[in-house]
Amino acid sequence: MFVTYYRIHFINGQAMNVAECTEDENAGFSLISRFQDALPDGLLILGTEDMPQQFIPANNTLYITVEPDDEE
Repeated sequence: MFVTYYRIHFINGQAMNVAECTEDENAGFSLISRFQDALPDGLLILGTEDMPQQFIPANNTLYITVEPDDEE
């Protein structure tokens, strides 16, 4: 399993750190893809189906950055 770390920056100046697990190292940055494809009134869903989830309104998100992995 591979983990990608993100920082979501909101329009109010706050930021939130999140991590996303993928099975494939080459899966890409799916959170960024979902953000780019989201409708203005859509939701970004963080988490998995069998774990707690967070729902973030896409229109409150300013941008998302990929954070370096501390293990590298």
